[in-house]
Amino acid sequence: MGRNDAKMDYETIYNLYGINKNKISKNEDRRIRKNLTSWLKIYLQTRRYSEKLSLYDLRKSEQDYFICYEIKDKMIATLPYAVSRNKIENNLKEHMKDSLVEGERYLKERNSVIERIKKRYYVESNDSEQKKKQAYQEFCETWKYFFHTQPPTFESFLKCPDLSVYDYMKSKEFGIDVEDKVDKVTLNIVLEVLKLKLGLEIDFEAIENCIIEASLNRYDGDFDVSFYDDEKFPLTFQEYWDEQIDGEKSQFSEDEIKAIEDDYNKLRTFFINQNKYHYMFTNLKQFYKTK
Repeated sequence: MGRNDAKMDYETIYNLYGINKNKISKNEDRRIRKNLTSWLKIYLQTRRYSEKLSLYDLRKSEQDYFICYEIKDKMIATLPYAVSRNKIENNLKEHMKDSLVEGERYLKERNSVIERIKKRYYVESNDSEQKKKQAYQEFCETWKYFFHTQPPTFESFLKCPDLSVYDYMKSKEFGIDVEDKVDKVTLNIVLEVLKLKLGLEIDFEAIENCIIEASLNRYDGDFDVSFYDDEKFPLTFQEYWDEQIDGEKSQFSEDEIKAIEDDYNKLRTFFINQNKYHYMFTNLKQFYKTK
């Protein structure tokens, strides 16, 4: 990032959002800077940070989050002249390509879904048809996040409205193995037809490399990572401490606290990478092309 101001990285923001400083008036420049300062202040307030902090005082991942997500819609809505949204989206995507904030975002999304995975009693018998369909849609969204297979039918869902996605996940009666075999046969059929009709080309090497990288994502600490299979992951070390450590920090030496924090950071990185690969395997355009 270019640091051309004590509080804000205007150079990076202008470049990403397609603003040419030579094409705008001084008044427009001042308006944009004033907006950014105001938005940063609001962001700091929502995070309960000191309003005296500059953008550069934040972690790199938070700087990227602010620039590429927090202000995106507001920036696009108040641009001084028309800029292609696709161009901006591509700029932001490229900027975020290797950023940890992507992993953090996936982690937050996962935590949000975890809150719903154990939800039961989606519908009542006297609910309207529309309400039942809305409940089924919510159920399907949670299901597909974890399974990436077809969820139970609407009729099956209505027969067992007291079952959560988590219940299905743990149930031996649900035919996951059968569905997997059906998926494989169906996939071969679809691939053959798409190759003939659309000239589909799949980058199997890229898929293989991604799978290998995902398999190398390891956590070598002592914590049982399966604990967070169906629990929200703490986004800060303090949350982790409050949740997992028995005792106040004052009861521990600096070396002990540092060792615990190092282990938390390893665990956090593991889950960030895990969710990064999960995202890659559910957004597949990078792995194929058509003629």
